[in-house]
Amino acid sequence: MPPERSLLLRTVALNLLVGYITLRGVVDASAALLILTLGTGLALGFVLLALYLRDRLPRFVQTATALFGADLILSIAALPLNIAGAQGAGAWILLGILGWYLAVSAHIFRNALDFHRPAAWAVALAYFFINSLIFL
Repeated sequence: MPPERSLLLRTVALNLLVGYITLRGVVDASAALLILTLGTGLALGFVLLALYLRDRLPRFVQTATALFGADLILSIAALPLNIAGAQGAGAWILLGILGWYLAVSAHIFRNALDFHRPAAWAVALAYFFINSLIFL
């Protein structure tokens, strides 16, 4: 993936749009914007810190683009279930999408940080949990 800032900005913007559509059914507009802004900042900060600690900062744009792009694709896949309030089989599908998201994130972190799979999974889980804190 080429390190293009414009691609990162477009990916983040589309991710924010899909997140806004998802959250609007749960919270008001200002709360949705606050949650999305804080979540995006946390995600970018986490990636920046992880790459800094591994001395891989030149990979920031590519890594962030890959993570936000994967999140965008999987969020779009989950959007109908999130809007409808998934129950029963829909909840299992959402759980499967979450597992897929973690696997994709672990793969991205494995390549970006030059980690082995278990360490990459640990980073992906930390990334997920830190991003989930914004919803508490």
